[in-house]
Amino acid sequence: MCCGYRTDTAQALRFLRTNAFASARPGISRIAIVVTDGNSIDVAATRMQADLTRRAAINIMVVAVGDWLDINEMRGIVSYPSARNTLRVANYDSFGSVVFTLRDSICGSESNTLYYPHTHSLTHTLSLQTFVSS
Repeated sequence: MCCGYRTDTAQALRFLRTNAFASARPGISRIAIVVTDGNSIDVAATRMQADLTRRAAINIMVVAVGDWLDINEMRGIVSYPSARNTLRVANYDSFGSVVFTLRDSICGSESNTLYYPHTHSLTHTLSLQTFVSS
C-alpha cells in the first residue's frame, strides 16, 4: 500500500467476470487487461478470483505500473504464458509505450482491429476497455 490508497484487485476481477463479461457474445475472445500500480490488499482472494476468471475462459493480461509491485503476485493473476501476458511500465505517462505490444498480443502483429474512428487514439481506445484496479 502506498500513499494511503488500497488496491482491491480481487474485487476488480470478480466484477469483470460477473458483470463485464456476463453478457459477452459467445465465440468472441474474452480478454481482460488489468492495469495496477499497487499490490492487492488480499493476495489469496486475488489469486482465487483470477483462477475463477481464467476458468470462465477470460484471458487476463496485466500492465504493472511502477515499482511498488510484487511481480510474483502479478504472475499469479495473468493467464499462461505469464511472460507474454505481463507488461511493465515505469509510470502512467509511459503507458503509451506498451499500447502496440498489447494490440499485437491481443490481435496479432500489425493488426488494426482495435482502431475505432470515433476515438482520438489507440491509447484512448484501450484505456476505455481496460479495467483499472488501483
